[in-house]
Amino acid sequence: MAVPRKSLRGIKTMAGLVDRRRSRTSAGALLEMSALANEKERLHQELAAARRRRKEIKVRLTEIAAKERRLQKFLTAPRLEGEAPTQAGETRCGLKLKEFNY
Repeated sequence: MAVPRKSLRGIKTMAGLVDRRRSRTSAGALLEMSALANEKERLHQELAAARRRRKEIKVRLTEIAAKERRLQKFLTAPRLEGEAPTQAGETRCGLKLKEFNY
């Protein structure tokens, strides 16, 4: 028989005891509803922050992909944009083009 895994949520605390006692009266139920509303609002704020962060990450990934494409083009044809080779295999900025095949 497997032993159930224990976590922090499974620990019996005084707060859990108080929560069970609160809901026995109408005032306790109102207090519990207030606590739940606060927790719900906090969780909505966390979701909104996660959505903003996810959007920022997607934008950054798009920027990285664009930069990778530019760098890949430079690896295959290392010359400045709009620049034509001056001599066979050489560009104006002094780069010599040579391909190696192994």
